[in-house]
Amino acid sequence: MAVPHVGVMSMRFRSLGLNLEPDRITMLIRHAALVHDIGKGADQYQRRLDSACLPTGDKRFSFIFHEVPSAVISWRLCQELKWKEEERILVFLAVLQHSSAMRDWLAKGPIRELEKMFRFWSFHDHGVEISRFMNTHLGSVVELGVEAQEARDIMEGVTNKWLRRHGITWVKLYCFLLAPVVVGDNLDAYEERKDNLSEGRKWFVEELSEALA
Repeated sequence: MAVPHVGVMSMRFRSLGLNLEPDRITMLIRHAALVHDIGKGADQYQRRLDSACLPTGDKRFSFIFHEVPSAVISWRLCQELKWKEEERILVFLAVLQHSSAMRDWLAKGPIRELEKMFRFWSFHDHGVEISRFMNTHLGSVVELGVEAQEARDIMEGVTNKWLRRHGITWVKLYCFLLAPVVVGDNLDAYEERKDNLSEGRKWFVEELSEALA
């Protein structure tokens, strides 16, 4: 997967009506990369992870739907930093869709599945550490608790106002931000969990590493 240079990205955005300078695109990618997994810090996941680490724990643990609270927190941070709405949308979509190989949140099915499993993500156990991380690396701190309904409202707002709006095409270039996040996510997973990855996943990441070398 080739990730376009930010200069090329800037020209493509400009050609579709959105002026984003290369250094600004770099900032958006950095923000998405830092926030995309922050939802994994929610109590629901961390407590199950603690249980999974016990000798009798269920080793089939996963962070299912963690991208949803991550995306909402990214939206709040962008608002707190007073970023333009267009920039908030691009970061939100990149974070929300970084697991799109499994779940496409721009379709209707995942929303219904989500609301059967989650109503609220709380961050009582590790909120202090996460807030410290946000303040240090993102320059701001926001409320962490996320309601599924809030996530749904933001998703539907972005979809109806921008993705389905006639004549607005630059928004689909959120994939430019998504690509480096997905690449980094896979490389990081490989380094941390390569002994527990399937052979197919190992092969994919190794091929990806060679392509980027």
